[in-house]
Amino acid sequence: MEGLTGDVVRRIIAEKEDNDVYSGLYAQLGGDIADEVWSRATGWDANEDSGREQLLASAEDWRIQRLGAIAALKCIAVELWNDGMENVQDIRRATGLSRTTVYEVLRDAGIDPAAGDSEA
Repeated sequence: MEGLTGDVVRRIIAEKEDNDVYSGLYAQLGGDIADEVWSRATGWDANEDSGREQLLASAEDWRIQRLGAIAALKCIAVELWNDGMENVQDIRRATGLSRTTVYEVLRDAGIDPAAGDSEA
């Protein structure tokens, strides 16, 4: 494993297909060492199941973050309305929420968007 630092392997990966690099490492170093070098260089385990598990865990993390962001944006939509931005289209643009979601969150907060919305 001497001379095969993470930087060297990352440079090789950037120049070739991932599978070609891993196959070359496997052929030169054997399975256990190739797995270790690959894992250090890429942050991913070499076998498919492990990689898939890591991808699924990453997807779950991002999904949870997205749900938190959406909840925060809904609160912001209500606060924008309460702060005088009484136009659903403007709130939609500011938050990135859909028009339907903005109407829904405002109604859930006891606000009738049709009463102040110039687009109603």
